[in-house]
Amino acid sequence: MLLQGNSFSGPLHNSIANLRELTRLDVSNNELTGPIPSSFADMEQLEYLYLANNGWEEGPIPTWHNLTGLVELSLKGTNRLGTIHAWIGREMRNLKLLSLDNNNLSGEIPETIGHLKFMEYLLLNQNNLSGTVPDTLKHLHALSKSQLFVILWNVIFVSPFLSDTVYGRFVSCRNDSYRR
Repeated sequence: MLLQGNSFSGPLHNSIANLRELTRLDVSNNELTGPIPSSFADMEQLEYLYLANNGWEEGPIPTWHNLTGLVELSLKGTNRLGTIHAWIGREMRNLKLLSLDNNNLSGEIPETIGHLKFMEYLLLNQNNLSGTVPDTLKHLHALSKSQLFVILWNVIFVSPFLSDTVYGRFVSCRNDSYRR
């Protein structure tokens, strides 16, 4: 169901989960408000979920342990707070695109993100992430081929090992706080 850019406003009701066989949902670039429906967790057939650029209520990245078949997840500009949870890398093994940019996420990038062997696009820019880019990202061969790993506007340190092996191929960082 592709509903992006339609100026829909107000909350998205939990009854959206009644569409259990839905594989694609894109409600990005609307004027949706309120909490991101927790009922998305019941939509186990979802492969593509785009909630980007709406006025969602501030909150953490939702815990969607059941959405293990997701291939693309975009929570760009959705007022997410807190950390990137390690379970994303452990349980969402099919992800090719993870867009968490333009939020207020903090903490480090979890090592488990390096377990997402199909990852091609990892967008983490414009957050408050800090720490070291995990060396496990060197295992993301699809990511290094796509050359789209963006960590702009975070306080990130790339370890010498990772820097020497893959940094020049796919890490993009333009911030005075970036250290190598």
